[in-house]
Amino acid sequence: MKILTLPLLAALASAQITPDRIRNAASEPQNWLTYNGGYAGTHHSALAQIQAGNVAGLQLEWVWQARSIEKFETTPLVVDGVMYFTGPPNTIVAIDARTARVYWSYTHPLPEITYPCCGKVNRGLAILDKTLYMGTLDAKLIAIDAVSGRRKWE
Repeated sequence: MKILTLPLLAALASAQITPDRIRNAASEPQNWLTYNGGYAGTHHSALAQIQAGNVAGLQLEWVWQARSIEKFETTPLVVDGVMYFTGPPNTIVAIDARTARVYWSYTHPLPEITYPCCGKVNRGLAILDKTLYMGTLDAKLIAIDAVSGRRKWE
């Protein structure tokens, strides 16, 4: 796990996802608070910065290199400039959405023998307050502190 600097820790600590924020997710198009983007389940962002007239001028801003060659099948969450996503089989990463700087990563260890049906993929993340929740490939539910990346419970 990476150590956060004090200003980064303060920025992450200020973000808290309440039930009201999730219920009103459409009023925060810069965030992606659930798998669907919000309770409406549209999988659509209301952001309008990318349009037919400017798409040709888009440029690559950053690349984050995964440490796995397995497939990624989950939707990242974006909360106040922090992108949380999962990678196979049970890794959670928190990065700065503007720069791809890694704030922290957490890996839930798998038992030596696991029988996944469809590849080493997990079901992604949910967030409430300052806690991330992930259903792991070995059928456990874990809670991770969204600020520090430390496991709260399993």
